[in-house]
Amino acid sequence: TNPGGACVGAMFLFAVETHYKRTDAKPLFPLQRLAMYLTQIFTILAVLATFMWAADTDTNKKFLGGLGGASSWSSNPDKLFSWHPVMMVLAFTFCTTQAVFSYRYTFLHNLLGKRGQKAMHLLWHTLAIGFMVFGLYATIKWHRLEDVGDLYSLHSWLGLTTVTIYTAQYIVAFWHFFFPGSRAETRRAYYPMHVAVGIFIYFTANFTILTGIAEKNYELECWYTLSYKKKDYNPALYYDDIPSGCRYSNSAGLLIFFAVMCASYTLMDMKATVVRKTARRSSFLDVE
Repeated sequence: TNPGGACVGAMFLFAVETHYKRTDAKPLFPLQRLAMYLTQIFTILAVLATFMWAADTDTNKKFLGGLGGASSWSSNPDKLFSWHPVMMVLAFTFCTTQAVFSYRYTFLHNLLGKRGQKAMHLLWHTLAIGFMVFGLYATIKWHRLEDVGDLYSLHSWLGLTTVTIYTAQYIVAFWHFFFPGSRAETRRAYYPMHVAVGIFIYFTANFTILTGIAEKNYELECWYTLSYKKKDYNPALYYDDIPSGCRYSNSAGLLIFFAVMCASYTLMDMKATVVRKTARRSSFLDVE
């Protein structure tokens, strides 16, 4: 059994179970507020690390080759593909994080009310859709220019599944929560499924990004070579041997991992962990 996978799965199930019961923004507990701030920091740094990995033109150091405009795509397809990871991180790590946090911002609830929170939630998801579409265009067009197949890797299969579910979720949610003819009882019945699928997509989309980074690192040969019969007992000694571009890509992946971990804790309703008021609780869960 993979302990990391079990931990992430447990956090996902707990977040689904507790989050859908909330109807208004609730004040965050101190550790959750800290986790929310850390999530924002990690997402911004992940975007910056991905941008630096994609924008640098030094392919000898395993960077992606730069970001170019449409006029340069035919002569240098790599300048087109480089937009793909940038757009996907913007869509699913940054924008989707802001969307799922829309109902956790107490100030937003006090300022705009529940309708304002819904509007911000929709706005961030709409921006994510836009970034996602351009990211998909970049990789599909690159495949055409390089005569590469589209669906040959696990990353491509997961990506297609994720964007399909995400798009379907967006359309169905818009119909239920923003279409004037939607019935209140239908919205209430659909809401738990909307939250469950939304949190599932948030996890799987960012996991799919990590598989894409791993796949590209393998294609770029992001490794170092040891001398004959030399063992790698202390990998830190070989850090300088890792190409610069690979350090940025690995850093982006690590930042995305920590961002999702902190976001999952922020989304939890910690009061739901207290089953009985008389039950003995540790200081970590003692929220009163």
